[in-house]
Amino acid sequence: MIHAESLSIDGASLEEAALGSVRTHNDERQPSMAEELPDVYRYLDSAGVGFVEVQYDGRAGDGEIDSITFFTPDTRRLDIALSAVLRTALVEFFTALLNTRCPEWKINEGACGEFVWDIISDNLEHRHVFRYLEFETSFHHGL
Repeated sequence: MIHAESLSIDGASLEEAALGSVRTHNDERQPSMAEELPDVYRYLDSAGVGFVEVQYDGRAGDGEIDSITFFTPDTRRLDIALSAVLRTALVEFFTALLNTRCPEWKINEGACGEFVWDIISDNLEHRHVFRYLEFETSFHHGL
């Protein structure tokens, strides 16, 4: 069995190579979501989807995409039947993007957040919330 972690392209891991185009560079145009996921985009656009909300949560070494919710252009919830292939494409894309942007998102206290893909303008927003413990220590000696 070949593991994706062991594959590389020009010295970059497969994940880095796949998402390299997502990163913004001063001299490069950032690809759109429609270019990154053309089949998913065409299906969602034809199904009348205006927005896609992808929520995730992780902690203690475990994390996952919790939900994918679809909305009409006027932000009403839309129930659509998404094939296993298209759902897998969405989950894998957003998981890889999350792992690239925030590689420690599921370690210790972890993190949660959401991606919102505006199908109409083909714009992606990402809200990420880091969790952390904070301690305040005081020491008293005597009365």
